[in-house]
Amino acid sequence: MNSSRRRLIISAGAIAVAVFLAAVPFLAFADTPAFVAPKLQIPIPGLDLAAEMQKTGGDAISTYIAGVYRFLLAIIGVVAGVMIMIGGFTYLTAGGDKSKVDEGKRRVYDAIAGLVLAFSSYLLLYIINPNLVQFSAFKIISITPETFTAEQSVSEDVSNTGGTAVTGTYACHTVDDCRALCGKSKSDWPTSTDAMVGPSNVSVVLPSSGLTNPKGVSLLPKVSAALAQAGSIAVGKDSSYNLVLYSGYRPLATQIQLVCDKISAADAAGGDQKTKLLGQVGTSVAWPGGSNHGAGIAVDIQLQKGGQALTSMSYSDQTDPKWKDGSKILDDIMTQAGFRRYAKELWHYEFGSTSGCRCTYPNCPFPPSC
Repeated sequence: MNSSRRRLIISAGAIAVAVFLAAVPFLAFADTPAFVAPKLQIPIPGLDLAAEMQKTGGDAISTYIAGVYRFLLAIIGVVAGVMIMIGGFTYLTAGGDKSKVDEGKRRVYDAIAGLVLAFSSYLLLYIINPNLVQFSAFKIISITPETFTAEQSVSEDVSNTGGTAVTGTYACHTVDDCRALCGKSKSDWPTSTDAMVGPSNVSVVLPSSGLTNPKGVSLLPKVSAALAQAGSIAVGKDSSYNLVLYSGYRPLATQIQLVCDKISAADAAGGDQKTKLLGQVGTSVAWPGGSNHGAGIAVDIQLQKGGQALTSMSYSDQTDPKWKDGSKILDDIMTQAGFRRYAKELWHYEFGSTSGCRCTYPNCPFPPSC
């Protein structure tokens, strides 16, 4: 291996190491899902990171490494220019000395070769794919948080609280009545209403092909059978599809607790936020006893593909267009299995329900609404 080739290989290796080491100070950004006007610990001359990120849409680390790469190319140009001048000076002052003439020529040739190699490699990579010189592969992928509503976070223990059954559909049907009920001991809460089924009527849904039950959701046997069919339909569409159960039968105590938590949050918030939260009682959070979850026929479910969510489980983002295609697929699967969707929620499906504001594929709205 001649000295020119050796020097080129060493130079290329040094550039690669320099790019990596220059990126190290930025690895602290990897834990942050959003990058806003970051401050560099090692500034790169000519690189306005925040402006460049806004211009290209890249994240901090990929934009920073691309800036380092361009800066190193500029350094290579400057060094090559200096080496050409040194070689030229050596050649001009050789005074007929053949060894110095050869040394001067070699310096000039090596500098030009290095310059051509550096910039032609950049040009070639850019022609193949501009992302190769923008270092998109280093981009940190932000994970969108899944904010589950209070409905999914409350325990669904099917044991009762030791109270009595109440006549009618609801345990309480106004905010004031529910507030009064919340002030009582849980042992005095009613255990059921006329619209509900008892805990002995439901059982845990068994996982099956295309269907998982990580929370141990319980439902009526006929609903469990329909869900098994839905799982088979899902796998028939795509072997990587999976239906994940998040909520099913809710005993009355759980429904009361949901309302109590909402009222408590409203009282703590005060002002306009209090009015907003209280307005959700009886809408996004059903009156205790009035939810079809208490009848064992309602299920909150999510469609996943290879472990990635295709449908929303959150009021805060269910109108995001990214859920549209997945929700249509889930509507189709659940409709074929005999379910109807609550039109205001992408995750809530009911089996054999005659309630209003329900829909079937392909007529379920997106964004969700009645």
